[in-house]
Formats: sequence, C-alpha cells, structure tokens
Amino acid sequence: MINLVAALSRTTTTSSASGGAVLAVFGIFFAISLVFYVWIAFCTMKIFEKAASAGVPKWMAWVPYVNYYGLWKLTGREVVWLILCFVPYVNFVAIIVIILDVGKSFGKSTGFGIGLCFLGPIFFAMLAFGDSRYLGPVHGPPGGAAAYPAGYPPPGYGQPGYGQPGYGQPGYGQPGYGQPGYGQPGQAPSGQPGQAPHGQPTGGPPGSGIQDQPPTAADPWSAGGDGGR
Repeated sequence: MINLVAALSRTTTTSSASGGAVLAVFGIFFAISLVFYVWIAFCTMKIFEKAASAGVPKWMAWVPYVNYYGLWKLTGREVVWLILCFVPYVNFVAIIVIILDVGKSFGKSTGFGIGLCFLGPIFFAMLAFGDSRYLGPVHGPPGGAAAYPAGYPPPGYGQPGYGQPGYGQPGYGQPGYGQPGYGQPGQAPSGQPGQAPHGQPTGGPPGSGIQDQPPTAADPWSAGGDGGR
C-alpha cells in the first residue's frame, strides 16, 4: 500500500513537471509571436500612412483579418481576391499574391515581394521606413491617375481631341489669308512705301479716279545694254 502511494506521488510530480514545461514553451512562443505581430502591425500602419491616397485607415493595421482588407485595397485587385483571403487553404495563396502586389504598388520587384511574404518583420520594415513611395494600385483601372506617380500623366493625356481633326482645320490658313487684296493694286508691299511691285501697275483703288500707269521700263544702261546707241 505504501509503495502504491509512493508510485502515484512520483507519477503526479512527473506529470506536473511536464505540464509546466509545456506551458513554459507555449508562453515563450506566444510572447515571440505577439512581438512579431505588434512589429508587423506597426510597420503595416506606416505603410498605410505612405499610401494615404488609397484611403485606408491606419487602425486597420492592428485588427486581425481586417488588415487583409487594407492590403488588398492597396493593390486594386478584384473583390474576389479579398473573399479568397477568408477561404481555408486557398487563403494562403491569395494572401501571398496580394502581398506581392503590395510590393509592386510601391515600385518593388517580385523578389522584394517574396521577402515581404516570408521575411515579413524585415521587409515590411524596409517598405515602411524606406524611401519608396506609393505609386498607386498596380491593378488599378486603365488610365487611372492613381496608378501613376505624381508628375507622370496617365494614358489619355493627349487624348483624342488634343491635336484632333480641326486643329489645322480648313480655315486655319484658309482662303483669305494672303487673299486678294493683300498687296492689291495700288498698295505697296511692306518696307517699300509708295513703290509698286515690279511688273504691277500703279494707281488707286477702283473708283478713285486715279488711272493706272504702265510699269516703268527697265533702264537699258543698267543692264549694260547699248540702249540708245
């Protein structure tokens, strides 16, 4: 009887020690996970601040699962990708695709996006505190201004109508520019006041009473001829 009680005591002591070890390991893992989560959430908040034009509130970075919405909105992907983030097993693929697009929305390469997926505490910090800026949703609507950096016009700048038919249309340089009457009879060309153009009759406007005069003959001596000889 005494031996049975001693054996039970040893078993209880061993079980308590094992349970304490498990709790200690779990506590350490939970603390590390909490630190990682807080750090990534803080970096995500800074990323949302950079992407202020996307209209994502900063507090979303701190709420689990709600932060998926904020990241999805930065990419401009279809709403089906947001739904896939909450579908078991498929959500791993959807989240990776969205995070890759988040990197591209800041002008980063696919390699950087892979770092965001698998080395989040490092690459999220690089994206949050680096000099990269938000270029707009990588899957935004074609020609959307948000998809282009400030100072770079979207396609459609220089759209139909800028230089459209009609610019240089009939009438620009139309008949009448250089029309009859510009340099008309009786009017001297610019820079030659009172002198008629060579080969044109002189006189007044029609109805003025001034008769036209024949053009002055060229001086035969000026051309080296033998004129009156």
